[in-house]
Amino acid sequence: MQPLHRKAERKLALIKKLEHLQNLAATVFLDEKWLTKRLRDELDSLPSLFGRHVDHSRQMLRKLLDGHILCEPILEAGRPATLHGNRDV
Repeated sequence: MQPLHRKAERKLALIKKLEHLQNLAATVFLDEKWLTKRLRDELDSLPSLFGRHVDHSRQMLRKLLDGHILCEPILEAGRPATLHGNRDV
């Protein structure tokens, strides 16, 4: 019975792997214009998000920028602070 049991287990594993591969093959078509607009909308909300979550913002910027992050404070109401740093790509 051992060989039959192992054969059945292997068959189930292969079926699961095949289903997984079929799911990967069924990739959804992405509309480039929609995706671009969606990303721009999300990026437009970053300044307000950064303002609400300062600690997380600094942490994210540290990962994106190499070296020291220079920040010029807000001098006028409604004008955002400016950041200077080198990208770490």
